[in-house]
Amino acid sequence: GKLVIISSTHLYWDREAVAVQRQELEELDLLLTKAKTSWEEKFDKGENIPVVLAGDFNNTPGSEIYSYMHEKFGRAANTRFSSAFRGYSGSESMDAPYAS
Repeated sequence: GKLVIISSTHLYWDREAVAVQRQELEELDLLLTKAKTSWEEKFDKGENIPVVLAGDFNNTPGSEIYSYMHEKFGRAANTRFSSAFRGYSGSESMDAPYAS
């Protein structure tokens, strides 16, 4: 089997608190980078272990945090960045489909 690192996060709820959310992402990036490097050296002897990052980012496409994530975890990492926001227009509540 192949190893994969799966991580989940929940960024601070206030999307106006960009500095707080960015700091949370920077800390998470450091932790994931350390884990990835350690696991690659220990288990895969330098092979690339994929990282899946999921969570409640409390942002929408076009936000500063969304752009930061796309640059940091997508293009800058030379990897595929997939978003759960495909098809989201921004006019409806993201919570509506999950309301009970």
